[in-house]
Amino acid sequence: MKTQHLHHQASKHLTAAIMGVLVLMAVVLPVASQVSPARASDGPSLLADYDQWNIVSFGDATLTAESEGAVAVGGTLRFHQTQVATQHTTDSGIGLLARKVDMAGSSGQLQVNQGNVRLGDSTGLDILNRDGNNASVHTKVVAQGTGYDSTPDIYASNSDDDASTVVDAGLFASLFSQQKAVDLAATVSQRVGSNTNGVPATVGISGGTATISLTKGETNYWDASAQQLSGLVEIKFEGDTPSVATGTFLIVSISGTNVTLNFNMAGGA
Repeated sequence: MKTQHLHHQASKHLTAAIMGVLVLMAVVLPVASQVSPARASDGPSLLADYDQWNIVSFGDATLTAESEGAVAVGGTLRFHQTQVATQHTTDSGIGLLARKVDMAGSSGQLQVNQGNVRLGDSTGLDILNRDGNNASVHTKVVAQGTGYDSTPDIYASNSDDDASTVVDAGLFASLFSQQKAVDLAATVSQRVGSNTNGVPATVGISGGTATISLTKGETNYWDASAQQLSGLVEIKFEGDTPSVATGTFLIVSISGTNVTLNFNMAGGA
């Protein structure tokens, strides 16, 4: 069981892809006619750029509860007393990647339980691996001039990197292409609700709970609105869950301009 909370703003549409422990958030432009519909067997290849990440946001993101895996934010990161990478990092050992961090808009601690912190821009921040007594400690990112013990802070619980390692201005762009994400979202949009190009997931919503039944061995699709998702407190899988091992995937196409994921995902990893 895991809990993932993400608040993400975008100008058009968002797409979320859930593959095992993956949630992908990407801005979606209107569907391009030249993008070919994907096949059901394309689940792994559709998500290949993101399969080591729980959350990838090309815009700003505010984290308010835990993510089992690594998180990447291409815009400005804000957080409120939470933790990421509780179970998994990427192969390169990254637990948290963010282009910028807004400490003034954050509160409490963002704990990175597994892996390293990587930032594209450290303006207004101090990256410290020594405390006030000059003792060697795990890496912390704090507001400039506030000291190691200040909050809000980002704490890497198993890393002692310094600023020379933490700051990597081009890392996000080297890992993710927004144009590829837009093309992926367009492909997804063509498949949602299509009996010939996709397998619709069976979704029942009662109160704040969505119960989802998937077709095993297929890429399943759910067409959801931002308002619908924002009202959920729990998503449950009945029967098969998203799984790389069985080739069972769930891609959620989300329409809306203000998406809040604030629910518990139950029923397996």
